[in-house]
Order: sequence, then C-alpha cells, then structure tokens
Amino acid sequence: MKHPKITMLDPLPIDFDEAAHSYVWAPSGEKLAYSVTQVCSFDKTRSQLANIEKYREGPTGWEARGVAVHAALEAFLKKEEPEFPLDNAIFAEWVAPLLAHSFWKDFEPLLIEGRLCDLKKSVGGSCDALGIWRGKTVLVDLKTQGKSTASKYSTDRQLGAYMLFINNSYGVEIEECRTIWCRPGRTEAGKDQGTLKCFDAWNFAWTEFKKQQPAF
Repeated sequence: MKHPKITMLDPLPIDFDEAAHSYVWAPSGEKLAYSVTQVCSFDKTRSQLANIEKYREGPTGWEARGVAVHAALEAFLKKEEPEFPLDNAIFAEWVAPLLAHSFWKDFEPLLIEGRLCDLKKSVGGSCDALGIWRGKTVLVDLKTQGKSTASKYSTDRQLGAYMLFINNSYGVEIEECRTIWCRPGRTEAGKDQGTLKCFDAWNFAWTEFKKQQPAF
C-alpha cells in the first residue's frame, strides 16, 4: 500500500471520564455501555481480577505507571514537552528506553491516544498510536510491565477492537498490529500479530462477553 502523504487523522467527538473509565459520544451525550478493556476481560476469574486490583493503586502502582508512561509517549510523538524531566521522574527507568527505541525513528503518527468507539455495540476504547512504519499502516498498543523479566501476554483482542473501530470510523486499513513492551531498563517492539488473528480474537471476546450479559 502506498502512502504518498502523511496526514494526521482528526479526533472523533468522544469524551473520556478517566475516573469512571467510561466513554461518551459527545454529539448525542450517549454514555457508552462498555469499554474495550471490559469486554476483553470477560474470561478473567474473580481471583485474577482481585490480583490485578491489588497492585493498581499507589505512587508506583501499575495505574500511575501506565498513565505516566503513556503521557510521555504521547508528548514525544506530538513533539511536545513531557510533563516531567526524564532524569528525575519516578518512572524514568521505563520512559527513557521507550523513547530511545529505534522503532520510533521510522514511525510517522496518524493518530495518537485516539478515542474510538462502536456506537452499534456501545463500546468505547483508546488506541495508543496508529501510524506509518516502514511503508505500512501499523496499529500500536503500549504495555508497561513492572519487571524487566516480565512475560508477554496476548493483546490480540484489544488490537482487534481498535483495528475494527478505526476502519469503520476512518476507512483506514490496518496492515500490521504490534505491541510495544515497556519494562524497567528495556523496551521491546513486538512482531506483527496478524490483523486477521486480532480481528478474530476481538469477535470471539465480544460474542462471549455478550453471552454473559443479562439482556443477551
């Protein structure tokens, strides 16, 4: 696919309530019933969810880390000043190698921290970045992990959702889906996960999630 001109996509009219993690379609004021994260977590057990919540809060919890690192990448891709100096930030171990990774040298962004939705399904979500990388349209999901030895896990469902939402809203065909694994001291750019594989993973998650809803 040829990309003669790189043009940033206009943001969709979607408001996001970070505290409630909910999305609102601004033109109508409709609060979307579900989030992509909620749908993708349909098969997590109570024990797994409790363990995730256990490490969520606090100045070094995964929530604060994720917010800080995502904000740093957003500022970097937008060529803006970061919210904190990298040499004394609490999450500098994550941010510095992330921004220095060679992946970004060939990445030309089209959408950064893009709010997305499927109005028919009443689902909202946020993609970390969409851009042209070495001649291909690539969807990127950024994941932060607490240890340098942390194992990867599947992000196919999330990427499949964002890929579908982007195609429906912008008419952009995604050619690759990749995850950037950001750990203390090192960042790894994952390989292409396959658009069809991600699409199927999202469709499966949505079908199974809806089966669990009372109105299904």
